[in-house]
Amino acid sequence: MRKISRIILICISLFLFCSCGRKEEPKQEIRSIQYMKIDELATGNLRKFSGVIYAKDFSYASFEDIGGKVRTVTAQIGEKVSKGQTIATLDTEKFELDINNAQADLKKAEAQVVKAKSDYEREQVLFKKDVSFQKKLDTAKFEFEASESNEKSAKAKLGLAERNMRNTELKAPYDGFVGERLVEPNQVVNIGQKIFRIDAEGALEVNFDIPENLLKRVTVGMSGSVMFPGKQSPVSKCEISFLGTAAGKANSFPVKAIVIDPSAEVKPGMTAEVSLNLPIENQEDPGFIVPVKAILPGKEPRTGYVFVYDPKSSTLRKSEIHAFGSQGNFGIVKGEIKPGDIIATAGISFLSDGMKVKLYEPDKNKMDASGEQQ
Repeated sequence: MRKISRIILICISLFLFCSCGRKEEPKQEIRSIQYMKIDELATGNLRKFSGVIYAKDFSYASFEDIGGKVRTVTAQIGEKVSKGQTIATLDTEKFELDINNAQADLKKAEAQVVKAKSDYEREQVLFKKDVSFQKKLDTAKFEFEASESNEKSAKAKLGLAERNMRNTELKAPYDGFVGERLVEPNQVVNIGQKIFRIDAEGALEVNFDIPENLLKRVTVGMSGSVMFPGKQSPVSKCEISFLGTAAGKANSFPVKAIVIDPSAEVKPGMTAEVSLNLPIENQEDPGFIVPVKAILPGKEPRTGYVFVYDPKSSTLRKSEIHAFGSQGNFGIVKGEIKPGDIIATAGISFLSDGMKVKLYEPDKNKMDASGEQQ
């Protein structure tokens, strides 16, 4: 009996020992992935350019035909001005002296006319009485006519001196705003030197430069958008109105675009960012739009990989792609993808080729504007 009990104890001990030695196999967890479906062909390449807002119509105001020492500057940058309003003046001392000299010369010329006319009339009387000669009569006539010409010249010089005096007051050419102020009081300016830039009220345009390699992809009439980094103004539409034909700095070409219906906060001189969706040169194979965060960078520039989901095996395939453009936070790519493919869009660095996954399916209403799952 004791022997049987001993055998039973040994069996129980062996069973317990074997049970403790076995470990339960852990259940493999299948990772959920956020995803999107490849179905949008790229129609363009979004490029952004820095620019400055200007009034469509503006002019530089300067003292007409005169220069001198600036006496006053009465308009400030951004100030609204009216047509004919005095915005700067020159020192008038020199011009007052010019007027005085011109007036003295005119009086002298007028006196010469009176004397020459009297001499000519006297010679005419003497010639008729045969007590003078033809030569003396002709000389008197010539001196009289010359004195009249000198009088006209003196009057013209006085008129010019008076005109210059009037032009010492610089007036606004039209209603608008002061866009630039380029001089200060007591500064000496030359003839035609720019004093102010006056921006006319009305339409605005944005001026910017584009590289020469993009020039052929931009056309007059092309639409774009303008945002203003320094303001909370809404984004405005714009339309290309001018393409420069001569390169400037760094072989870039000047471009102008009309800003369509800008907000009241947008003023000339503000910085702006212009976005243009430039057409893709090879339209036969335009590529696909995928989020930048869905691309695993490759070893070579502009190369990478996306992970394509195989619904039959629930595994990922690491597919090579080539990026050749962008649209905001999206890349334009070509490669081992096709319409209808499902690609992973998050946690790319934690995925691998052949990895078994499942699609993350949140509430259907939790979906962003691009159709990408959150």
